[in-house]
Amino acid sequence: MTYRFEHDPESGAFYIHVRDGEYHETIPLGEPGFGAGADVDAEGNVLGFEFLSFEEFKQVVGEGGGRIEIPDKLQPSYTPPAFHQERLRAALDSLPKRHRAVLELVYLEDLSRSKVAERLGVSTTTVHRLQRDALRMMRIALEQEEPVRVDDAELEAFLSTL
Repeated sequence: MTYRFEHDPESGAFYIHVRDGEYHETIPLGEPGFGAGADVDAEGNVLGFEFLSFEEFKQVVGEGGGRIEIPDKLQPSYTPPAFHQERLRAALDSLPKRHRAVLELVYLEDLSRSKVAERLGVSTTTVHRLQRDALRMMRIALEQEEPVRVDDAELEAFLSTL
């Protein structure tokens, strides 16, 4: 594999190209707004790295103790098609109140199971069961509409976009 390095002397930005592919998104290599990121395709394969300046590059590597290792594949964000998003939203809205509340607290508010249990006044085992059952109910509702397999990872990715 041949790596390609590009530099824009006007802006100071540089890019390290590591793989051919169709660009999907840039995943930040630091806090949002920081000038360093990894470009990935829709499957998360790393296509290259972009740094808005050499200072950002030094900071990323410095925070890694002088070395940074990034896997060949990263998790891209998930944006379902609009029609699919409507079906997912309808399936979420059709859940019983407690099940929907658990999903909203876990995915929308990003609370741990123990925090969800504390807030709802139930055990963490109950939270786990409600979450598992809610995902199963959503999957069944979606598969009844269309004979297509929907897995928990897809549902969780959708829920994290709400």
